[in-house]
Amino acid sequence: MLKKGEIVERGKYDYLMSLKGEFYDLVQIQTQEAVVKKRKKNMDKEIEKLEKKLTMKKFDTMVRTHSKWTKKLKNKILGICTETKKPVF
Repeated sequence: MLKKGEIVERGKYDYLMSLKGEFYDLVQIQTQEAVVKKRKKNMDKEIEKLEKKLTMKKFDTMVRTHSKWTKKLKNKILGICTETKKPVF
């Protein structure tokens, strides 16, 4: 293991890890970074799923609102037609 151009630790992986020194610290940092990246990727996927659900929910709400508005308009038109007994169109 080099630090500032000098050998601070030397050995195979298992030995260096057992020392819990500079090499161990470096491996821990790299492992933590990998875990963070993986979690971020999973969170991004979850956010994407939630955004799709929200978009569909908004769409469903718009359709329901439009349907209610259309029914009210239709009822008003039919109500006018039955009161005046004249065709609207």
